[in-house]
Amino acid sequence: MCIIIITPSCRPKNLIKIKDSIDFDYIRLWIIVYDQTKIKKNPQQFKEYPQIVELIHTSPGISGNPQRNFGLDFIEANYQLIQQTYIYFLDDDNIVHPNLFKRLSNLKVNKIYSFNQIEPQNGTKHLKGNRLDCKHVDTAMILLDSKLCEGMRWEIQRYDADGLFIENIYKKNKDKHIYIDEDLSYYNKLSE
Repeated sequence: MCIIIITPSCRPKNLIKIKDSIDFDYIRLWIIVYDQTKIKKNPQQFKEYPQIVELIHTSPGISGNPQRNFGLDFIEANYQLIQQTYIYFLDDDNIVHPNLFKRLSNLKVNKIYSFNQIEPQNGTKHLKGNRLDCKHVDTAMILLDSKLCEGMRWEIQRYDADGLFIENIYKKNKDKHIYIDEDLSYYNKLSE
């Protein structure tokens, strides 16, 4: 099972640290979508890495939501990417928790996986991943089978669009949810 990471970016300086947190043995693609309202030209920081795709996109919206949708559009337009792939949304103020990759060998097809999120400053729980409703979940706490995301998009003008996107997928697929009671994600690790 492979992972596609989608990262909306208006802080390209953080991307090197994010790249260093990714174990590319598990990654099919890391799709970075730069927000053209803030970054006028594609920086092309990772041209020498075939597993990293750098795109630039602009449309009205907030919090990287249009860029996440553009990443989903890219995946669906390249249908072969959807086959046996999980999607992980990672903001550009965060990194991948090192223990997440240890759990990837056990993924089953057609599931929603959730796990706990911790505060990077003190290691305490920020959110438990057992509830997938809008106010109790964050993007970095979820792995979604890409087929469950087909046709689903983020509401571009909502700050809580991550929770709403996840909740909507969960409502259609409650029987596919698997909660892993482990701390496998950070909350805004790079904004310390």
